Amino acid sequence: MVIQAKFTCKWIIKYRCIYVFFYLLKDSDEPSWEGCTNHSKLLVIAWVFTIKLDYDKSEAGYDNIIKWVKNILVEENRLKENFYAARFMMKPLGLGYQKFDICLNFCMLYYGEDVNLIDCKTCRYAQYKSNIVKEW
Repeated sequence: MVIQAKFTCKWIIKYRCIYVFFYLLKDSDEPSWEGCTNHSKLLVIAWVFTIKLDYDKSEAGYDNIIKWVKNILVEENRLKENFYAARFMMKPLGLGYQKFDICLNFCMLYYGEDVNLIDCKTCRYAQYKSNIVKEW
């Protein structure tokens, strides 16, 4: 019974991944609107995600860009209406991100073995502002 349950779980996980892959493949083949031949729904969403990240836009900024794009396209467009819906569509791709601290003079990243350093190795600039009050 336990062996059968383990096999069933592995089978479900394996075929769920295949299903998600083909679901994303369908989105990459689906045009942004009927008759569009050069922009898939997935491509447009990925482009707007890239703009959001490159220019450090908020979710509201993303929503405004999508609202503008949807207004200039034909009414039958298939774009997602907001950031939440687009993120939900893109999530199975596994394109996560990780934030790093960086020296204010752009000398180094505080990453890996350097994550706990207080001062930059190159310019000795403090990573954080000091909260120590000096007494006169």
